[in-house]
Amino acid sequence: GAFGRFCQHRRVAKVASARAPFVRVMTSPVAAGQGLPVVTVTKIIDHSHLNADGMLSLSTLLKWMDITACLAAELHCRKMSVTISMDEVSFPAEEYGKVAVGQALLLRGQVNNAFNTSMEVGVLVTSEALGTGATATVCLAFFIFVAIDESGGKARVEPVVPVTFEEQHEFALAAERRKVRIKRRQVEKTMASRLLPSPPVSPVTLRSSAVRSSQFGSTSAARTSRRSWVGARAQETLQSMDTTQLVLPHHANHHGNTFGGQIMAWMAEFASILSSRQAKASLAGGRPAGAVQVHIEAIDALHFISPSKTGDRISLHGHVTRVFGTSMEVEISVRAYDVAGGQESARHINNGFLVVQVLGGDGQPLALRPSRADMTGDDPESRPRHEAAASREAVRALRRQMGSLQAGAMTWSEDLKEEMCICNLWGVLRISHVDEWHELAAMPRGSPLPAPLAALNAGSDVSPADIALSANLCTWGLPLLSIRGCLSVDTPPPLVFELLKSPERRAAWDVLLKEGRLVRQIGPDNAIVHEVFEPLSGDLGRPHDYALISSWRCESDGSYVIASRSIVVEEVPPSPQYQRGEVLPSGWWIQPQTDGTGSELTYAI
Repeated sequence: GAFGRFCQHRRVAKVASARAPFVRVMTSPVAAGQGLPVVTVTKIIDHSHLNADGMLSLSTLLKWMDITACLAAELHCRKMSVTISMDEVSFPAEEYGKVAVGQALLLRGQVNNAFNTSMEVGVLVTSEALGTGATATVCLAFFIFVAIDESGGKARVEPVVPVTFEEQHEFALAAERRKVRIKRRQVEKTMASRLLPSPPVSPVTLRSSAVRSSQFGSTSAARTSRRSWVGARAQETLQSMDTTQLVLPHHANHHGNTFGGQIMAWMAEFASILSSRQAKASLAGGRPAGAVQVHIEAIDALHFISPSKTGDRISLHGHVTRVFGTSMEVEISVRAYDVAGGQESARHINNGFLVVQVLGGDGQPLALRPSRADMTGDDPESRPRHEAAASREAVRALRRQMGSLQAGAMTWSEDLKEEMCICNLWGVLRISHVDEWHELAAMPRGSPLPAPLAALNAGSDVSPADIALSANLCTWGLPLLSIRGCLSVDTPPPLVFELLKSPERRAAWDVLLKEGRLVRQIGPDNAIVHEVFEPLSGDLGRPHDYALISSWRCESDGSYVIASRSIVVEEVPPSPQYQRGEVLPSGWWIQPQTDGTGSELTYAI
């Protein structure tokens, strides 16, 4: 029973984490392998790569990321490829600001999946201090590229063939992210249609809004959201402006179109200028002493609708759509036209939404006065944009919560349920990419299995693989403890999968589980479940219960993944008879043994 108790309760992990030394371990959500094409680009940061505030220029980084993704895509398809979209990506100031002159920047692009004519490419950016070898994750982004033929039309792409266990699941997750991209715009429209007009805003409401807007963000943002602002005069209107760029030969890629990374770089530069102007108004009366800088914290998904070429004029129209408690949203619309057709012939390139923070001299975000609907000016489109910005920020808050390691339970959203299920699986699979594990304990061969696991092993002895517990002291580049248990059983993977997946069947063999029930099935591969466990000592006899989203997948090689994470959902409210528990992504990997008779099980939390 000890192993099962470790699987479900994290108290021992917290104690061990408090005593364990900090060790930084490089992890990579974009897994390496023989099957998925990989390209690595390395750069040494020098002063020419920094902006006026001494931070790595985001414009430069976006160009490097797009180049890396293009190289990986073309390595796979052996054809010219163009950027179609980039998923949302964040650049937390606390980590991004640590990239310094003299460090190496490693950009690793991997083709995760191919879809007829398009490919998903993941780009993981890490920094490395050459003197010490210490590494840190800067950002992770997913690009979509389309292969083109000699006539400029779409070309078919050969499928990628994942080889390793990790690659197979990156391959599967890429397919699910594709479904999310297709649905995303409809989700945002649906959420926007539910919004009510903004109510009058009082100073108390403004301060509480600052806290709410960053409660699922980074630790530094949460700390600085408590800073109060001084001064009662608000900005009269939200800023907007226009600019035009000329596409010169060095702005074009190797097949004549404007480089997608260059378009993104111009957007980032323009957003910085626009948000700097807005910051002067939003901080009026409360402007702190010392330097103030703007930092692009995140970019929403970008979609390139049509291409442009050398000689075209790129027109960018930008406006601040809304100011939140510690950030503002900037929308930039990009159009292109040639000299002969003029602006009347301008064609739409893309629209982008960028989230910008204002940082003080200490590099920490400053509190801003949230905007009101009456600040939108005379433009009839401004007020709807102001309201729609709130829906997008609500979606971002949920996404930040999904990826946060500080919030134990995700707040369930029907609109984002597909993304939540993917995030649940990805959280478990990211643990599988950790390379360094430190052994905690191992059971000698021939020892009896703990009671919950003996039922899985059909009464046989422990296999030569034994049960081994190991720990990683630095998960995903953060000082968080992960624990992994590995064992072998004689039961075939399909039966093990069914026994572990079903909460009702698990209750029949797991002596720690008092009750398990399926609350609601979500498609064929996900479910909301409620599980009640026997109380821990010292808990006054109250059982522990968990509201969980459970997700599972089966691969063609006969392996399985089952992932669970705590959620807050109305269908499973807290009950006074239980002690409500919370757990970050945890779950099982089930792989067939080489002889095909049994299963190799790994549980990680």
